[in-house]
Amino acid sequence: MYCELFTGCDDPRESKCILEAVERLASHALAVWRQGGPYVQSVLLQTLGKLDAAQRRTFRPIILAVCAKALEPEVSGTSSPTFNTVTFHRGGVKVSDALRALRSEALSLLETLYGESHTEEEKRSAFDTMLRATRLPSSGAYDDDLCELAIQNARRIVAFSARQQQDTSFELLQHMEHHFCWLYREVPHWAARCHVDLRQEAEALVALITAFRDALNADVAFVRHKTLVGFEGVFDPDWDSDGPAIACANTYRLAKIDEYIEAINADTAEEWFRVIKRCAATRSTDKATFASFFEFLARLSAKRPAIMLGYLADLLEELVGFLHGILLALELSAKAKEAEALTQRWISEGRYLGPIARFLRLAKATHSNLIVSLSRKAIETKDCVATREVIASVVARPDAGGSALVDQALVPAVRFLTQNGDTSWVDEAWYQPTMSGFCSSLTETQAQAVLDNLVYRAAIDTHAEMILSAVATVAYGAVWRFFGARLSHKDGAAKDYEPIPFTFYHAAPALGRDPNCAVDIVRDWYVDDDPLFEFTGGKLLAIAFPECSEALRAKLLAVIEADGVGAFPFVADILKNYQGRVSIHPVCKALIECVPEGDARWSTIDVLLLSMGVVGGEFGMVEAYREKRDQVASWLSDPRPKVRRFAERYVRALNRNIAAEQRESEERLQLRKLDWEGPPE
Repeated sequence: MYCELFTGCDDPRESKCILEAVERLASHALAVWRQGGPYVQSVLLQTLGKLDAAQRRTFRPIILAVCAKALEPEVSGTSSPTFNTVTFHRGGVKVSDALRALRSEALSLLETLYGESHTEEEKRSAFDTMLRATRLPSSGAYDDDLCELAIQNARRIVAFSARQQQDTSFELLQHMEHHFCWLYREVPHWAARCHVDLRQEAEALVALITAFRDALNADVAFVRHKTLVGFEGVFDPDWDSDGPAIACANTYRLAKIDEYIEAINADTAEEWFRVIKRCAATRSTDKATFASFFEFLARLSAKRPAIMLGYLADLLEELVGFLHGILLALELSAKAKEAEALTQRWISEGRYLGPIARFLRLAKATHSNLIVSLSRKAIETKDCVATREVIASVVARPDAGGSALVDQALVPAVRFLTQNGDTSWVDEAWYQPTMSGFCSSLTETQAQAVLDNLVYRAAIDTHAEMILSAVATVAYGAVWRFFGARLSHKDGAAKDYEPIPFTFYHAAPALGRDPNCAVDIVRDWYVDDDPLFEFTGGKLLAIAFPECSEALRAKLLAVIEADGVGAFPFVADILKNYQGRVSIHPVCKALIECVPEGDARWSTIDVLLLSMGVVGGEFGMVEAYREKRDQVASWLSDPRPKVRRFAERYVRALNRNIAAEQRESEERLQLRKLDWEGPPE
């Protein structure tokens, strides 16, 4: 059934739900194991084993999911001995002939999938699923038989991998060696902890891994590749250590890099260019993959700048992603002027603008002429990526604040991105150490250009907050008006546009320093009987002044005193966001005084005072109501008669609520006990 559903599924979310259902079905559930052992997993694998090659291709994700669960070393489940407790059970699977056959069938199916893989990713997923068979339970007890079975399964996987060596990429071979090194170190400890003698099994596995390692490292090209690329490389010190020797591996790699560079000269440059091309062509979304390769290119550029400039004369596309690191090293080399001239030529030709901008951001010197040229060329060619990098490069320069670079490079770049509704520069600029000081040096006109751009940001996330906090130091009122512009913009924006954030994580101190200015600006947004103001302007004031400070209370009281009953809806919509905190009580009393006694608007004040956050526990609401009652106890002796009468009415209502909630909570508790334990005998 799941296969049929999967065949007709085009939505990735639905596919994910189907796979999750398959995983639950194939999991080692304690309740099922107590009755039939691995029966469910065996039936699933037998069914999948009957598929032909085309069907295996179609249902590959389902096969991988079932095999992964079948090879898991743990069984788990839950039980509930009483109505208010849950016990979690976890332990190793019980080894039997059925389990041995199950694992063998799963590994056979995975070996078939590996052989039928069309891509590197597919081979890796099949191999990683096989590795489930080499793991022991992370918690709970397990038998020596399970340790023996894991070692036997590991021997099969190592032998299979050795047979695939000639047809396997360097990246996957490095991945295999990394995991086998872990087994090489761990398996002797497994055998030593067992009550039965597993030394022979362990030694046989270690011998297989050693043969695999020696065959791999006999290939000079592979050794060069794993030294320069990848973070899973295994080197001589790793095999004799008790765990991952990261520091030793880095030292070893750097020593090898220096050795390689010493061997690069005019005669070997072409050979090493092929090595560089092969390394650069490695596919990865993780920049940690290339940490050593970056270092190699940087050291090569510094020590052999003429050779590197020769490589750059006809730059390969594979090297473009590493260009900024190369230029950083060339900047400090004996060929710095030649490198700068080449960079200027590329800018004039509109080539490699993004990497060049990244170089300018990190460069030791401020290359003002290059930054200005790059900004103009990026705008001219409508290169949004390079434009974003230009902005980050200006922000990152310690001496850029207040300089001509702001008007000549940054402001035009920001305005160009604004025309395209693009705010991605924020994600490159917010974390720069110079960002706060830079924004504080902006003029009001320059700050307004930044705020005009941020109107288009889908949400005011923490990155945007950092920038707004800094801009608020020079353009406080402009930042508050900026939120008004976002509220006006929301009608024409995408559905996921959020004009006001749920809360501030960084900007509250900067935005909450002048309640007089803030309230006056927000008051201009208010429209009579606006049902959404509570969630827009009112919400914004509440998150900017999260504790309803004394200064904010004074401003709200002044608004009530000036406008009387006309200020009631405006102030009430602000206070609704404070969840009934005691800090709003003085303002609530002023609201009571500004309307006639017994007015329908008193119910609004009830809402303001009764608002609360999340409550917990069986009698959580009872305790919350009692706390609310205690908070207004002093109101009963207030010198203002209207406030006293409101408090008396409010306390009576709370007492009724407390009694009702107490009864309901006790009834729910007793009913749950009856449902679970039954009536008393």
